[in-house]
Amino acid sequence: MTPRAEVREVPTTPRYFAVDLDGRGLHHFRLPTYSDAAVLFELFEIDPFSDLVLWAGMAVGLCWWHRGYDLDTPIPPGRSAGALAAYSRAVQDELLDARDPYARKEFMAMGYAISEHIAGFLREVDDEAVGEVLGNGEAATSVASTSG
Repeated sequence: MTPRAEVREVPTTPRYFAVDLDGRGLHHFRLPTYSDAAVLFELFEIDPFSDLVLWAGMAVGLCWWHRGYDLDTPIPPGRSAGALAAYSRAVQDELLDARDPYARKEFMAMGYAISEHIAGFLREVDDEAVGEVLGNGEAATSVASTSG
């Protein structure tokens, strides 16, 4: 984890959100691209309880937007399950090796908040997109709910 030379400004769009960690203050995150969000949820749906910590590492790394620190772990160019699992472990190592290591409770709180924001983001985007194509929001809801 590297301190930023200048504090990063956080845009005021719905894509950005903060998690308040007791004793650490606000940690900002940026929702991933639509395709990365879909990959994260696809991996989560395979077996949601097999390794929540592994999933949280992927999500924290892909969404990290801290105002004062950058993660040193490079985001993998591919999004295969194996590449993202290795990335998750590297992000976890980085947070555990930080000058002030992150506790599991803090790490999981970030992962949980990210999952909630991604789920809402994907639902909102799907409803809006279908509504724009069909020209009415009511139809969007009925099409989105019957297409799955």
